[in-house]
Amino acid sequence: EMPVSYTNSRIETEIALAEPPRLLLADADDEARGIGVQALRAAGFVIDEAKSVSALALLLSEREYELLIIDPTSLGTHGAEIEQILRGAKGAQPQIVLWSERDTLLQLGLLDESEAVEKDMDDADELLAELAPVIN
Repeated sequence: EMPVSYTNSRIETEIALAEPPRLLLADADDEARGIGVQALRAAGFVIDEAKSVSALALLLSEREYELLIIDPTSLGTHGAEIEQILRGAKGAQPQIVLWSERDTLLQLGLLDESEAVEKDMDDADELLAELAPVIN
């Protein structure tokens, strides 16, 4: 049976608070990235943003992320370069969600995949609904 009274310092050592998942959104399109960041922060996620390939590589080398949401087309990059950057990531490799325009997803055959989210969103709620299967 646990004693009834505790000191604050003892309680603090016995509590481990969970942190929200850390996400990285990589997109060179300021408007789209802004909508994504705003929506994800409002939903309680800790999110960093990268608007270039070099910023993406730097952030991945310095911090661990649970999820990477990336639009490689806007960043002017491709799968092989992203794979190389991910090899330099700190800790475990994050789950990757391709976030791109409908035509790009169609060309890649990924429009109906859970790891791909269509970027043509009108608002933040639509983005969260699209990402819900992946981030929950």
